[in-house]
Amino acid sequence: MRGSGKTAVSAIEGFAGIAKVETTTEGDIAILKLRWSKRATETAEASEQIVAALVNAGLGVRSITPISSSLEEVFAQLTEPAAAPRTEDADE
Repeated sequence: MRGSGKTAVSAIEGFAGIAKVETTTEGDIAILKLRWSKRATETAEASEQIVAALVNAGLGVRSITPISSSLEEVFAQLTEPAAAPRTEDADE
Protein backbone atom coordinates (compact mmCIF):
# COMPACT_ATOMS: atom_id res chain seq x y z
CA MET A 1 0.00 0.00 0.00
CA ARG A 2 1.11 3.56 -0.43
CA GLY A 3 1.60 5.27 2.92
CA SER A 4 3.00 4.80 6.38
CA GLY A 5 3.21 1.39 8.01
CA LYS A 6 2.62 3.06 11.39
CA THR A 7 -0.58 4.66 10.08
CA ALA A 8 -1.69 1.27 8.78
CA VAL A 9 -1.09 -0.46 12.10
CA SER A 10 -3.00 2.30 13.91
CA ALA A 11 -5.89 2.01 11.45
CA ILE A 12 -6.36 -1.72 12.05
CA GLU A 13 -5.59 -1.75 15.76
CA GLY A 14 -8.35 -3.44 17.68
CA PHE A 15 -9.74 -5.57 14.85
CA ALA A 16 -10.83 -8.94 16.18
CA GLY A 17 -9.06 -11.93 14.73
CA ILE A 18 -5.67 -10.39 13.99
CA ALA A 19 -3.04 -12.49 15.75
CA LYS A 20 0.12 -10.82 14.41
CA VAL A 21 1.06 -7.80 12.30
CA GLU A 22 4.34 -7.33 10.41
CA THR A 23 5.25 -4.25 8.39
CA THR A 24 8.08 -3.60 5.98
CA THR A 25 8.76 -0.55 3.83
CA GLU A 26 10.16 -0.35 0.32
CA GLY A 27 10.46 3.31 -0.66
CA ASP A 28 7.03 4.89 -0.26
CA ILE A 29 5.33 1.49 -0.26
CA ALA A 30 4.47 -0.25 3.00
CA ILE A 31 3.83 -3.98 3.06
CA LEU A 32 1.52 -5.17 5.78
CA LYS A 33 1.37 -8.88 6.67
CA LEU A 34 -1.39 -10.07 8.96
CA ARG A 35 -1.70 -13.44 10.63
CA TRP A 36 -5.28 -14.33 11.47
CA SER A 37 -6.62 -16.25 14.40
CA LYS A 38 -9.88 -16.75 12.49
CA ARG A 39 -10.85 -19.55 10.15
CA ALA A 40 -10.36 -18.95 6.43
CA THR A 41 -14.12 -18.65 5.87
CA GLU A 42 -14.28 -15.70 8.29
CA THR A 43 -11.28 -13.82 6.90
CA ALA A 44 -12.92 -12.68 3.63
CA GLU A 45 -15.33 -10.31 5.39
CA ALA A 46 -12.64 -9.23 7.85
CA SER A 47 -10.28 -8.51 4.94
CA GLU A 48 -12.88 -6.20 3.39
CA GLN A 49 -13.24 -4.35 6.70
CA ILE A 50 -9.46 -4.02 7.05
CA VAL A 51 -9.11 -2.60 3.52
CA ALA A 52 -11.92 -0.12 4.23
CA ALA A 53 -10.17 0.99 7.44
CA LEU A 54 -6.87 1.46 5.59
CA VAL A 55 -8.52 3.50 2.83
CA ASN A 56 -10.40 5.60 5.42
CA ALA A 57 -7.01 6.32 7.02
CA GLY A 58 -5.84 7.81 3.71
CA LEU A 59 -3.72 4.86 2.61
CA GLY A 60 -3.71 3.61 -0.96
CA VAL A 61 -4.24 -0.15 -0.93
CA ARG A 62 -2.64 -1.64 -4.03
CA SER A 63 -3.36 -5.30 -3.47
CA ILE A 64 -4.42 -7.88 -0.94
CA THR A 65 -3.19 -11.45 -1.24
CA PRO A 66 -4.20 -14.32 1.03
CA ILE A 67 -1.30 -16.58 1.94
CA SER A 68 -2.04 -20.02 3.30
CA SER A 69 0.10 -21.59 5.98
CA SER A 70 1.72 -24.91 5.23
CA LEU A 71 0.90 -27.91 7.38
CA GLU A 72 4.34 -27.61 8.97
CA GLU A 73 3.72 -23.94 9.90
CA VAL A 74 0.37 -24.78 11.45
CA PHE A 75 1.93 -27.63 13.44
CA ALA A 76 4.73 -25.34 14.67
CA GLN A 77 2.20 -22.71 15.78
CA LEU A 78 0.06 -25.27 17.60
CA THR A 79 2.97 -26.89 19.40
CA GLU A 80 4.90 -23.71 20.23
CA PRO A 81 5.14 -23.43 24.01
CA ALA A 82 3.39 -20.45 25.54
CA ALA A 83 5.61 -17.85 27.15
CA ALA A 84 6.05 -18.62 30.82
CA PRO A 85 4.50 -15.99 33.08
CA ARG A 86 6.99 -13.78 34.86
CA THR A 87 7.03 -14.21 38.61
CA GLU A 88 8.60 -12.03 41.25
CA ASP A 89 11.46 -13.42 43.31
CA ALA A 90 10.14 -14.73 46.61
CA ASP A 91 13.36 -13.58 48.33
CA GLU A 92 12.71 -9.88 47.73
